[in-house]
Amino acid sequence: ASIRGTRLIIQVKENEDSAETTAYKEEDEPVKTPVDIVADRDCTLEDAIVRKGLLQAKIGKKVKKGDVLVSGQVPVNNDAGETVGYQYQISDADLTGKTVLKYRDSCENTYIRKEEPGIVKQEHYLKIGKVRVALGGIKNQYEHFTMTGEQWQLRLFDNFYFPVYWGERKAVPYIAHEEPYSQEEIQQILTQRFVSYCEDLEKKGVEIIENNVKIYTGSKKAEARGTLTVLTPIGTLAQSQLLEIPVIEEQDET
Repeated sequence: ASIRGTRLIIQVKENEDSAETTAYKEEDEPVKTPVDIVADRDCTLEDAIVRKGLLQAKIGKKVKKGDVLVSGQVPVNNDAGETVGYQYQISDADLTGKTVLKYRDSCENTYIRKEEPGIVKQEHYLKIGKVRVALGGIKNQYEHFTMTGEQWQLRLFDNFYFPVYWGERKAVPYIAHEEPYSQEEIQQILTQRFVSYCEDLEKKGVEIIENNVKIYTGSKKAEARGTLTVLTPIGTLAQSQLLEIPVIEEQDET
């Protein structure tokens, strides 16, 4: 923190020693705590490219949220094929799952059309400390109005601010009329929202492979609802639950 003029400047730095980041080590450092990749949703595992760790789920099989998909504990076997230990790794993989997303959006069949009678109520004010002086006013007899405003503060150079403010406020009254949407307008509104939703999914690496969303019209509102079958990146990092090393009994050769 630092003080500049009349302002207290506080700098916030992200904690670089969080549980998620401390698990990552340099390439030449041994990993002391293994990290798994677990499912972050219910889905069917469709594809897996594993760079570090051991794949635990089978391609084409359903997995549940929390299931270990890639283990950070890789077995080390002796010549007899017996597990004598585990090599710890930070799991790294590209995993794709198939799942079904529910979609629902609605639109009222009417909207409010604003009729402005051409009246603008305006107020200019000056505020010094707790004292406020105003010229004009924004009070009016209309039930609905739109309010806008701006405010400035007196300062010296860049960092020294005085408790002196001035500004203005405007109120523009309007009469509200309820008007019906046409069927074409409703279709357009719901379709545009759905397209934006799909574009957001694509930005996250989600591929839509089946679209079962339809528009239904009611007496008061219309709805777009249904399901999307998608291929989506899955998996989140989680610390491994350490496995016990099996005890191998030595055989008596006599």
